[in-house]
Amino acid sequence: MNITVTGSSGEWSAHLARFSPKYRDIYFSYDWHELFARDIGAEPMAFLFEGSRGTRVLYPFLLRKIPPRFSEFPLFACESAYGYGGPLTEAPDPADLAQAEDAFCDWARSRGIVAEFVRFHPLLDTHRWFRRDMLIEDNRPTVTVPLDAPYEQIFLRFSPAKRRNIRRADKAGVVVSRGKDFDGFWQLYEATMNRLDAAGFYHFRGDHRTRLERLVRTSGFLLEARLSGRLIGAALFLRTAGFLHYHLGGSDAEFLDAAPNDRLMAEAIRLGLKTGAHTVHLGGGATTDAGDTLLRFKRGFSPDMAVFRTGKRMHDPARHELLLKLWQEASGIPPSRFLQYLENI
Repeated sequence: MNITVTGSSGEWSAHLARFSPKYRDIYFSYDWHELFARDIGAEPMAFLFEGSRGTRVLYPFLLRKIPPRFSEFPLFACESAYGYGGPLTEAPDPADLAQAEDAFCDWARSRGIVAEFVRFHPLLDTHRWFRRDMLIEDNRPTVTVPLDAPYEQIFLRFSPAKRRNIRRADKAGVVVSRGKDFDGFWQLYEATMNRLDAAGFYHFRGDHRTRLERLVRTSGFLLEARLSGRLIGAALFLRTAGFLHYHLGGSDAEFLDAAPNDRLMAEAIRLGLKTGAHTVHLGGGATTDAGDTLLRFKRGFSPDMAVFRTGKRMHDPARHELLLKLWQEASGIPPSRFLQYLENI
């Protein structure tokens, strides 16, 4: 049995490389966690486990320091990076898994970790493995497009409205192709986030953008929708482990009638087939509301759904409750998030 908790890119990447290719999704990589860790002053970490019965586990997370105003000595919380995570597990054996979870929880308590928040991977069902004292909740559905037939047959599974929109885009002269105009993408993305009054988290800084562009160039692609040469829509996709994940997108409000977003998604599905992916993962809605408009948009491409789940676990319940109380006293606002005390007041 081998157990390591590390922030080393080399150790982390070497352990992930020992998993079968179908498990090596980008969401479990060091680079993905480093991308989001920098935004919030966190430390990318991974719990690595090799069991005597052959079980392999990689559990990545962001280690976040709890603000010192709430404690005289260092305390921490851990949470998954934006996207999907949880304990990636191959060849699960119950005895090995019990040892792995014991080891992780022992490490967490010794490290001063008060609580953890997990965003489980809806396609790899990582919620199945670490469950002790974990409150697991269904958060929202996500839309998947199985690439199990030629594009022409998959196209017929789109809703009638989607098929009409795609034909309208083609008739209008919208051309979609892989591109390199990241500056143009970010302009459309920012305009879209402003139009939707998106939370500050979704307005990424320049260094985040640069690192994300690097990831997209090596593990995905940028799709551009143009009309008479003008960029009217664009989207970033990540292609790893047999999945093609939609990540971010933006469009020019002046040209929404030309349906650039529908045309972008259709082309992504075509490219997913061409690159050998088995599933396009469009993700879920912007909210947990069943009538969420983004979810409705995505469902037009496929009736197939997965379930995105979250997990909450307290390693020091009394301290966790005290921290929430202190945050409320300092802010004057009742906490609405599990790890609310990580937020600045």
